[in-house]
Formats: sequence, C-alpha cells, structure tokens
Amino acid sequence: MDRFVGYESWVDLGKYISVSDFGKWHTVTGRNIIKVFVVPMVLRTLLTIALFWFRPTIIPQRYIWVLLICQLINIASTSLIQVPIQFQLDKEGYSIDLLNRLLSTDWLRKILLVLEAGITIILTNKILNQNKN
Repeated sequence: MDRFVGYESWVDLGKYISVSDFGKWHTVTGRNIIKVFVVPMVLRTLLTIALFWFRPTIIPQRYIWVLLICQLINIASTSLIQVPIQFQLDKEGYSIDLLNRLLSTDWLRKILLVLEAGITIILTNKILNQNKN
C-alpha cells in the first residue's frame, strides 16, 4: 500500500530534510521492504500457483491465470523499474526527478493491484455464495 500514499509523501520530504538525509532515511526504512512487501508478494504468487491444483471447482481457471499474469507483471515491473530507482534514491538522496520517475512508472502496478483485488472479491463472493443456490 506504500505505493498509494508513501511515494507521494516522499516528494514532500524534500522541504523538510536534506538531500543526503533523505538518502540515509530511505536506506534505513528500505530495510523493512523485504519482510513487509517482498515476502508477502512471493507468498501470494506461490499460493496463486497452488490454485491451479487446489482451487474450488466453482472458480474458473481463467481467473487464476489472470491473477498470476498480473502478479508476474507486477514482479517484473518492481524488479526492473522500481527497484533500480529505489537504489538510486538510497545512493543519491532526495531527487525530485527520481521521485517523479518512481511515481510515473508506478501506474501499471497500481492498476494491476486494483484488478487483482477486484478478481479476489469476485472469487471470494463465488465461494461464499456457492452453497446458497
């Protein structure tokens, strides 16, 4: 959820801390990324893959494919676009250009996350209502 609020607030930090202090702050807070974002992202993808074999019959396989494709694109975008920018922020400190690039390249991940959430709500609804028919 950091991408919905955090990145925008980083732009404002330039008014309050120095360029180098931003880099130090970014490095320290970035250490939590693995346990807070990466581990859940990997677990979510592994669980999605497991659904190919262990999914309720009411859930069509095409939904699982859409979820997996969204997650793989998200992982690729994170690895190839976002992470290099994050490393530059660690090294260079506050940079409005880097932050704007981070924000402008993040739209795809936001769209995919919202799409995944919508599909998950639909699938949860199918499962919860399957015995009501």
